[in-house]
Amino acid sequence: MAVIRLKIKKEAIMQVVCAIVIALIPILFSYKQIFSISPTYIVLILLLPYVALKLISKKRFVFKHQGILFLYLFYMLIDHGVTLGEVVVLFLFFIYAFATHNRVFNAEILWKVIVTISCIATIGVLIQAFFYYGLGKQILMCPTGLMEPAVWEQYGVDSSYRAGGHEMFRPAAFFLEPSIYAQYVVLAIMYLRLSETRTKKDLILAIFLSIGIIASTSGIGIATIVAVWLLSYGKVLFNSKNFLKGFVGVLFFIVVLIIAFNVSETFRESVLRIVGLGERSDYNAIAGRTGGVVFMWNSLSGSELWFGTGEYISRWYTWGFLGTFFRIIYEYGLIGVSLFTLLFLSPAFFLKSWQRWMAFYIIVLSLVSGISIQSTIFYYILIYCDLREIV
Repeated sequence: MAVIRLKIKKEAIMQVVCAIVIALIPILFSYKQIFSISPTYIVLILLLPYVALKLISKKRFVFKHQGILFLYLFYMLIDHGVTLGEVVVLFLFFIYAFATHNRVFNAEILWKVIVTISCIATIGVLIQAFFYYGLGKQILMCPTGLMEPAVWEQYGVDSSYRAGGHEMFRPAAFFLEPSIYAQYVVLAIMYLRLSETRTKKDLILAIFLSIGIIASTSGIGIATIVAVWLLSYGKVLFNSKNFLKGFVGVLFFIVVLIIAFNVSETFRESVLRIVGLGERSDYNAIAGRTGGVVFMWNSLSGSELWFGTGEYISRWYTWGFLGTFFRIIYEYGLIGVSLFTLLFLSPAFFLKSWQRWMAFYIIVLSLVSGISIQSTIFYYILIYCDLREIV
């Protein structure tokens, strides 16, 4: 019995380690490389022996829903030549995806870790907001000296911006910038509001995290949480047994938004900057996120349009920001972006669990934001982790 208990305890510890490693993927990618390797890949490689042993112990394997993933990774590998680094990255993607489909990871523990990290980050954002608006001081929590310069450049963020050299104070806790913080925390809110098992505690946590996103002033984050909350009450609304509850929920949420818009200058400015109607600045978040599309599109012709250039975009700062969808077109062509879209469109339409909404979210997010290959691995794991219908 003691041996069995020891094995169970070790397994529980390893599942927590797995959850922490996976949950940190979209955070570690911002940090400086170690021996030319991203910290994300280092921790994934260190965890690989455990993942391999768990797979070996399986009596049978699940291959359902993995065909599109294989085509996507194979195309990326052969489209413009093969390098050792690309082989390692794509292998890690495939092995972790395969492990996810075969239930190597504990979904419940993983989501608890993600919610915990989101709460810690939100506390950080609220502390920054309190010090700024209450005491007139700015607190920088992001360790800028440890951040990868290429990531700074990709998001158009520099140290002067994060220190407050901007028309609007935008806290992001230990994340690189508000939109990255919001993109992470939104996932926790989706889990708390859309998953099949919801409690009063989940409701309180979702409200708390939503306040953090509003305080961060992220336009993408605010637009997304509005959609998530309306969707969560909409699901209740279309349930005949809970129609009144859903209707009251939707109405109450809309009233809260209207009051917040009229009372809070920060919230109003955050919303208006999405369409360039802000009182402090005429910055248009939508145009800022899509401004480089025309320039990118006009630079492609012939085979480059279908297969891409094979070049990492380094001219985005003169063209304008490009979301992942358009960056893939530039690098891997229409074929590559079609496979990427199918990778998430498939679960969006065919899965019956709440994770299908997350798949839709990733597709929309890819149009207006930068999603790294590390984050793509992260999102894929979350969508397929511990689904009953894949076995």
